[in-house]
Amino acid sequence: MITYKHEEFIEQAINAILMQKIDFNLELLISDDNSPDNTEKIVTRIRENHIHGNKINYVRHKENKGMLPNFNWALNHCKGKYIALCEGDDYWTDPNKLQKQVDFLAKNKQISLCVHQTEVQRNENFVKHFTPMEVARGSYGLRNVLNNYSGFEFHTSSFVFRKSDFDTEFFSSQSWQGGDVMTTLILLKKGNIYYLNDVMSIYRLHPGGITNKIGNNFQKRLALYEQMMDMMLGFKTYYEGKHDNEIEDFIKGLKFYLAELNYHLNNHRKCNAYFSESIFWRFTTFKERKLKTILVLFVYSYFPGLFKLLKGQA
Repeated sequence: MITYKHEEFIEQAINAILMQKIDFNLELLISDDNSPDNTEKIVTRIRENHIHGNKINYVRHKENKGMLPNFNWALNHCKGKYIALCEGDDYWTDPNKLQKQVDFLAKNKQISLCVHQTEVQRNENFVKHFTPMEVARGSYGLRNVLNNYSGFEFHTSSFVFRKSDFDTEFFSSQSWQGGDVMTTLILLKKGNIYYLNDVMSIYRLHPGGITNKIGNNFQKRLALYEQMMDMMLGFKTYYEGKHDNEIEDFIKGLKFYLAELNYHLNNHRKCNAYFSESIFWRFTTFKERKLKTILVLFVYSYFPGLFKLLKGQA
């Protein structure tokens, strides 16, 4: 569990883990990225008073590492055969979650990551399901995920995997801030993802969360997708040429997003460059890409004079 400024939520997150009904030993490693709030006091109180408080291994870093280095540190210091993830502002809802997922991984060596459905909440109210409801329970490989990335999203609070399947050295070498995406792609080299469609965790949307910090800030999203494109180029080498076509097509999809973001930022040169490089991409890959968006980018990129004229008449 990585945490930073989660004093409002972390007690529920910890209690949900300590309530797990399991037939194996559990270590709850909490990696606190030097939170300037009462996180340490809350964790200390739980350790001293909870019946399973001795299972908590709490580390508060002397200096703030940043989210990805903190995540990497935690992964490297986990002692168990299996690793389950849950950040300090999310929580699990099923007391049998860990047992179900560990049992499944133990019986299915070809599966490297077991995930499940997660409910998204804001102010304790249901917003949506994190994974699209049309995704069926079952096994999915890299091709499934990359060919329909927006339709195969799984929240980190649902992740359980073998420590031996995770390449911490490669993870440490990357600068991409999306630890969930990177973790998924690293594990997919070892085997498939198995999705359980049971809701067993909650993902909170709140002002301090990373999603809210990026939100509709086009400049931040632009930087994020540019980093992601660099990361995917690194994965071409990591997969040793086995999935070049899928990765190249995925990169074209990212370039389409980058074209759209540069359009919103009124950067015609970059919009034109990215759109031109994604023009032969299968536009149906990302479900939310609508024909109107494609036409707007096409006219803006190749016929800027006509675009200004049409916009002026709108």
